[in-house]
Amino acid sequence: MQGAQRNSLRLLQWMMAASLALPIALFAIAASISYTSTKDIADREIERTLDVAHEHALKVFETITAASPRSTRWCAACPTTSSARASRPCTAA
Repeated sequence: MQGAQRNSLRLLQWMMAASLALPIALFAIAASISYTSTKDIADREIERTLDVAHEHALKVFETITAASPRSTRWCAACPTTSSARASRPCTAA
């Protein structure tokens, strides 16, 4: 009879250990999956934002390149001295 009690106690101890270990293991697995998923989503968002910033920078440089010759011509047509500027406004187009 005592052998059966020992076996029962040993089984209960294993069940107690399993009741702690199994939820911890499931939580760790779920946390790992969630972390990986969240990291992938964040990486995609960063990549998308980087693409938008890159496109914006290209447009800004295109605008500067297109405006540079026009502004040079406009500045060349304007008077250079302050007295000439005061007497006659620049009408360069």
